[in-house]
Amino acid sequence: MSLAFGKTRTAQLPPNVNRILLVKNLPFKITPDEMYDLFGKYGAIRQIRIGNTQKTRGSAFVVYEDIYDAKEACEHLQGFNVTGRYLVLLYYQTNYRSKKTDLGKEEERVEQLRRKVHFVYEGFLCCSVSNRYIRSDDVGSTKTCLTKTTKTN
Repeated sequence: MSLAFGKTRTAQLPPNVNRILLVKNLPFKITPDEMYDLFGKYGAIRQIRIGNTQKTRGSAFVVYEDIYDAKEACEHLQGFNVTGRYLVLLYYQTNYRSKKTDLGKEEERVEQLRRKVHFVYEGFLCCSVSNRYIRSDDVGSTKTCLTKTTKTN
């Protein structure tokens, strides 16, 4: 259907373009028929899923048959006013959900960050932001701090 808008289908699409659109800021009372009327103008729709729980109200997924139709809908309906609410359209990114992280590497990264921020040295807690040693039993109180003189690991 994008040929009707004067666009060619030979154009290179960015990698984030997807045939699944995430629609946010929908009116809570919108019906499936209204959704099909609104999004069906841009091409054949395979499926529309409207959020119905407290967390997902006001959002929906629209799945087009063709990626170019989804691109046209996203370009034309971004910021479109529907009963006083402006639509926010995003391409659904499946790779963010399926990305697996190595637990060992993640724990090592967290430990390195902890060492950057704080380290314990002979009963003293050093905050690298203030560069002062605080007695570990004095943490949380307003006792005097010793100035950091040398850096030792």
